[in-house]
Amino acid sequence: MNTKNNQRFQKTEQQIEETFLLLCQSTAPDKITVKQLCQEIGINRSSFYAHYLDIPDLIQKTGIKYISKIRDLFSQNGMIMEHFTSLPLLTQLIEQVYDNRDFFDIYFNHTNTNTLNKHFSLLWDASAKPYLQSFGLTDEKHMQYHFTFFTAGFIAVLSQWLSDGCKEKPEEIAKIILAKQNALTGLTAR
Repeated sequence: MNTKNNQRFQKTEQQIEETFLLLCQSTAPDKITVKQLCQEIGINRSSFYAHYLDIPDLIQKTGIKYISKIRDLFSQNGMIMEHFTSLPLLTQLIEQVYDNRDFFDIYFNHTNTNTLNKHFSLLWDASAKPYLQSFGLTDEKHMQYHFTFFTAGFIAVLSQWLSDGCKEKPEEIAKIILAKQNALTGLTAR
């Protein structure tokens, strides 16, 4: 595929994502149809289907894209898991969610828990497992339970914050998450 086609493909994908978010301002995400979205953009449904299977697939693939961008940003600074234990780094992560809050509100509240956990589990081998091992945890199942527990709480707090309109600053949410995590694990923020 040549550069022109790649740019056109990416531009169409971006238009689909942006138009979907605009439609979500007046319509619940689960009420938006592919036909409605395509009419709004002015593309054929086959163009939509070249990118996504359906609306839930659009939400999931866009979510993976946003999480990957966050992961890439933070992997430049070292271990990803440190962003969940350091106030400045966790604040930075939550600011990324805030900057894309319209999408993350949809993503966290219209994606099933198993899918969210699966997307976050991409962090397991690369960062969470080595991080937990650094605290002396060696049992694989035990470490997985810690990670699952933290991930569920993290997603729940962010989901509630987004649903409430992000009234608190990202740093306040980071402090809440760290306080709960520290109380349960005995770890202290760096």
